[in-house]
Amino acid sequence: MSFLKIIILAVIQGFTEFLPISSSGHLALAEHLLNFNPAGVALEVVLHAGTLFTILIYYRKRITEMIAKSFKGDIPTLLYISMIALASIPAILLYIFAGDKIESFSENPQLVSIFLCITGIVMLSTLLIKNNSNTKVGAWHAILIGIAQAFALFPGISRSGSTIVTARHLKIPADKAAEFSFFMAIPALAGAVILKIPEILKTDLGCSAFSLTAGMITSCLVGLAAIGILMRLIHKGHFWYFGVYCLTIGIAALFIK
Repeated sequence: MSFLKIIILAVIQGFTEFLPISSSGHLALAEHLLNFNPAGVALEVVLHAGTLFTILIYYRKRITEMIAKSFKGDIPTLLYISMIALASIPAILLYIFAGDKIESFSENPQLVSIFLCITGIVMLSTLLIKNNSNTKVGAWHAILIGIAQAFALFPGISRSGSTIVTARHLKIPADKAAEFSFFMAIPALAGAVILKIPEILKTDLGCSAFSLTAGMITSCLVGLAAIGILMRLIHKGHFWYFGVYCLTIGIAALFIK
């Protein structure tokens, strides 16, 4: 596995994990268009670890505050953490019962294209949202946002996009919607890393430790830039831009053979 390939995949992972344009969809299309072989379990793990570090770095003050308050028994903080846990359940259940089948969809570029178009339509629906939101995340909000995250297991459906848009339609403010979405990603990304470790131990890494480290750092740094871009566009009400992009890419990719 070439060093250049690893860096390209790391850049794609870093940008598309946080921008609402689907990391799984872009990686699947990139492998098909550039004739990449499957990236390998070790690289998949380090790229996910890199984007996990992105969230931990970007929200380090908020996370530190939540940990401190939770140890003090702060009820609002403990409830918020419980909402994150509740929102993670639908994706876990779907992965347990249909994970292998869903992962196989990434081998069909036309199917990925259709999912990208669906993501585009979801992003465009934000044009219907008004900015008079002040709702906090409750149990039903968490369940519905969690269901949106579960659908994002399909390659081409954006996890950040589907969860943030669902939260916005539920009248949750943009910054709080983004924060909850990214906090939901922590158990999802951590779980993806932990589940793949036994498989890594049984197989050849396929590339050097230096290349894997470079890929992890690249995905982390690019992810930080992506979150910054996303937050600016959310606050400006320009989230729908990503809908136009996903529809364009999705329609174009339908003609890939």
